Amino acid sequence: MTRIILLIIILSSCSRIEVQSIDKHVARYNNLLLKIEGDSLADCYTIDGELAGENQNSVFGRDSIRKLFKSFAGVHILEYTSKADSTIFLKDFAVQKGTYFQKVIVASGDTLELGGQYESTWIKDKHDWLIKKMYTYQYRNFKDERRIKKLN
Repeated sequence: MTRIILLIIILSSCSRIEVQSIDKHVARYNNLLLKIEGDSLADCYTIDGELAGENQNSVFGRDSIRKLFKSFAGVHILEYTSKADSTIFLKDFAVQKGTYFQKVIVASGDTLELGGQYESTWIKDKHDWLIKKMYTYQYRNFKDERRIKKLN
């Protein structure tokens, strides 16, 4: 019985350490998004990584992901936050699901406030976690919701 309890304690502490590691990488990714640092953002992905979203074509590979982020030159991200709801591990593989919020000024000068869900798949490459796939589901446009409420 003591061995089982000890094993459970060891496994739960390992999981906590891995969750903290993923959370650290997510925080770094979010900070890079705020600055739209295309090169560094692309380096967060595996060589064949995928960035995808609802109503958006998938982008495959670091070079294509880098090119996509660099295309946002006229966009200024004022705020970006994310909150993990769950993180599941299987050896050197992890899936994290959560929600995000962003406030951006687009090239036209309009300010958008968007929120949604994300699902990120991570792979441990040697000693570091890299994103294999990032998928976002947009479900809220807060600015439009406030505008519609004012009209009613």
